Amino acid sequence: LDMTKDDDGGGGEQGDEEEDDNDREEDEQEFHSCSNVEVTSSFMAAMLLSCLDNHDDALVQLQKFRFSHRIHPNVWKMAVGGKDYDDKKKSALNTTVAFEPRMYYSKEGVLPQEYYHRLCTLFAPDASYWDESDYNNRGYYSYYFDVTKNTRNVVEDAIVNHLLPMAERTLEEEHNEPAPKIVICGAEWWVHTRPHSANLGHPLHFDTDEWLLNNKHEISHPVVSSVLYLTGGGAGAGSTIVFDQTPNAKENATQVWLSEPKNNHFMNFPGNLLHGVLPCVGGPSSNSDTDKNRLTLMVGFWTRDVTKGMKNRKLYGPCGPLPPATDEHSWVLEAQRDVKQVSCCTVEATTLKVASPAWETIHDPHGREAELAVPLDVPTSLDHQYFVTNAPQCFTERLFGKDNC
Repeated sequence: LDMTKDDDGGGGEQGDEEEDDNDREEDEQEFHSCSNVEVTSSFMAAMLLSCLDNHDDALVQLQKFRFSHRIHPNVWKMAVGGKDYDDKKKSALNTTVAFEPRMYYSKEGVLPQEYYHRLCTLFAPDASYWDESDYNNRGYYSYYFDVTKNTRNVVEDAIVNHLLPMAERTLEEEHNEPAPKIVICGAEWWVHTRPHSANLGHPLHFDTDEWLLNNKHEISHPVVSSVLYLTGGGAGAGSTIVFDQTPNAKENATQVWLSEPKNNHFMNFPGNLLHGVLPCVGGPSSNSDTDKNRLTLMVGFWTRDVTKGMKNRKLYGPCGPLPPATDEHSWVLEAQRDVKQVSCCTVEATTLKVASPAWETIHDPHGREAELAVPLDVPTSLDHQYFVTNAPQCFTERLFGKDNC
């Protein structure tokens, strides 16, 4: 629409209108819509552009928000098949890190095939577990059991007889602090499933004793946190990232370890470190057409009974009890079916890819003029803390319900 002409087709007040147009152009550079559409589209564009290694264009979108830091571009590069990007690779391990994250593997996988296939079936995308536990509509929940007592199902069998020995080996071989033998007495486990090649990742977070945190405002972590990659490994799965950052850190993390999902591999890392899963743009799975979900079993290994102080252990709550073996919880019945006992596989351990620096400061190229803009609010449902404000304090504040990231 040509706004420089009057009704008769003449020039009219062209000079004034051109001046108004210039004013509008300047305003549009300083202000933008705060609609949900722009909020979501700008945030998703920044995330997708980061996945595509287009970080300059991602920065344009991020500057619409109040972000002060983003995960460093080199971390995203490494997640799509890049080399290590560690400026300090030969430097000593951060003294706050008990041991360096590692991946266990073998040619056959870390679990014997009997166990592995049972777990893949028990938690398959169409398995009863997801509906019966109301996975899609429920908050965080997990199951805790005493590893010194008799196991009750295939999950506990797999953890005690196969995964626990690897966690203990990690502590024996890698722990930086000379100390008496660390005794693991309990395991907390939970599972996650994500569509392969349609993965928005998982928020950065700390593994904690949720009851202690919520009721006594104390922070406690498992001695070893771990991920067993069951299905969906390969490109399009989304890499696990672990930062050398603890809740009491005064400075931002200096490096990030990256764990690429591979089926029947087992990754260990210190339970007090910040971690999550990067989103991905997708790609072919390394396995069959039936391997359509990124399925993982997480285990936190504890040196104390975290249920002792809990007044009420809620079913399908943090560190909850195992549901009763009834028709309402048919997955428990299925898990209790006998499994053929097989000796442990011979496994090896390898270090993970590492990137340094971990975070990049988001600089404002417009200086103080940008203060005139109305910053967008981060969409809560999409905020996985890949882009944050007030780091590193924001991660600890979020533990206590203060949403300042």
